[in-house]
Amino acid sequence: MSARPATPGGPLFWTLAVLGWGLIAAGIVGGLRNVTSVPHWIAWLVGGVAVHDLVVAPVVAGIGRVLRRTTGAWFRAYVQGSLAFTALVAAVALPNALAFGRDPRNPSGLPANVWGGALLLLLESLLVWGLVRSLRGLRRSLRSA
Repeated sequence: MSARPATPGGPLFWTLAVLGWGLIAAGIVGGLRNVTSVPHWIAWLVGGVAVHDLVVAPVVAGIGRVLRRTTGAWFRAYVQGSLAFTALVAAVALPNALAFGRDPRNPSGLPANVWGGALLLLLESLLVWGLVRSLRGLRRSLRSA
């Protein structure tokens, strides 16, 4: 078993890094083009950074600490993947589920049952993670036999 290199590298890493930084730059440029009120934009940015640093990061670190103490190394990656996917689904679905964009003059604007769809997607993700775990375990047991 070889040790991982101390520094990132390789063509895949650098390709994805360049693409990621390009998307970040496009987001920043697009956001700055649509600023109508600089003070409101600065307040929103500072508020977002504060919420991230004071709420999101400590919660994620706490969950990571609990996972490290309660799950084995063989299962931790699957739990972490599931939780990361759950957080992404929640971040995307929550504004619709809480009906932030609902307009009483347009009842068809948010007609779907978002809670049910988000729950179904989360259950499907857990099923997929469990299936991947089972298949990897089966493959290992077949190799060792």
